[in-house]
Amino acid sequence: MVTLATYQLLGDAEYWWGNTSLLMEAAYEEFTWDNFKRKFLSKYFPETARE
Repeated sequence: MVTLATYQLLGDAEYWWGNTSLLMEAAYEEFTWDNFKRKFLSKYFPETARE
């Protein structure tokens, strides 16, 4: 599911994911939907915007 979602990213979000995925790989983090969603939401939708 992460691969499918990342194909939809454009511009800044695509650049962000490229860097984030490299950092995740270096830290041996799993590429799960939950990890992607948590990182994506914290980057583009702060807590105040989610309420």
